[in-house]
Amino acid sequence: IKQTKKEIAENLEAQRDATAVRDKENADYNSERAESEQCSGALEAAVKVLNGAGDKRKAFLETGGMQEARLLSVVDGVRGVFAKRAAVKELSDKDMKLVQHFMQHPEEFIGKGAGALSAAQVKSNPFGDYASQSTQIQGILKGMYDTFVGDLEKANAEEADAQKAYEELMATKQRELKALQDTLQAHELSDAEKSQALAE
Repeated sequence: IKQTKKEIAENLEAQRDATAVRDKENADYNSERAESEQCSGALEAAVKVLNGAGDKRKAFLETGGMQEARLLSVVDGVRGVFAKRAAVKELSDKDMKLVQHFMQHPEEFIGKGAGALSAAQVKSNPFGDYASQSTQIQGILKGMYDTFVGDLEKANAEEADAQKAYEELMATKQRELKALQDTLQAHELSDAEKSQALAE
């Protein structure tokens, strides 16, 4: 009986420990997921705005103030990504410098400087330097976005696997606990019957 009670206590403690570990893992996952979703959303918005900044029809319909407001909002989101994530470690120095330049001087990436180009420059490259710089920034940010989304999908799969393993462990522990409790009850009943037989 004493050994069975000890095993029951150990089982209950193992269940508590497993639940505490799982709760911590899940909290970490939820925090990481929220951050990744926020960062990927900011990067996706940045790519869309930069992609739309070169669209002449869209630019015609938008006032300069609207374009600038959207761009500043996007830059703020990109700054948030760079402040929160270690993903910038994956960027080359050249890409990092270009993104930093974009964050410091976003207006250079919406084509405002194209009006100051000479006729010869416009003829050879009608979009000025905007096209190459904006395309580079779009590529860098799109690559970061793809990395965030891929990492998030991987984390989702790992979380699902961890939850499944936890549920299987808990089901096993519950079956073990039930068997131990049944054994304890049988031992206690047997002891009670023996005591009663001795008393008679």
